[in-house]
Amino acid sequence: MIDVVAASLRTALCRLLGIDYPVFSAGIGAGARAELVGAVSNAGGFGVLGASGVPPDSIRAEIQRTRALTDRPFGINVIIAEDSAADVEEDREFFRAQFRAAAEEGATAVVLFWGHPAPLAEGAHASGLKVLAGEIVVELVRDAEAALAAIERPAPAR
Repeated sequence: MIDVVAASLRTALCRLLGIDYPVFSAGIGAGARAELVGAVSNAGGFGVLGASGVPPDSIRAEIQRTRALTDRPFGINVIIAEDSAADVEEDREFFRAQFRAAAEEGATAVVLFWGHPAPLAEGAHASGLKVLAGEIVVELVRDAEAALAAIERPAPAR
């Protein structure tokens, strides 16, 4: 019976991410650290490192700590809500630098949260990350469709 239940939990998402169970930890803004991420990933789920507002060099260091605890797939979580049109491009460049750092250190995916992922998904994919959306905030159906199309684009092979 347990084998049947375990087999039924192996979803397309599991195959995409290389995990055993469709269980994710929350990034908790910048709160989820290497110990939690390593434990969730080692248990067969997808650990998610909190990276919101975290500078790229600090992301690198935390991913290295995480890699010392697990060789399983894990990702980073970034809250992408943009407050002001004046510094949107500066914010986006910061996010892209975070994505590059995460990909270079071996993260599997980025979980984007609260904002519209389409403007950032291409940069994440270009870095070699899979893109997941924790919560998409859009006003129109066409925006939701654009967001979905952006995150579904496969990441290039590393």
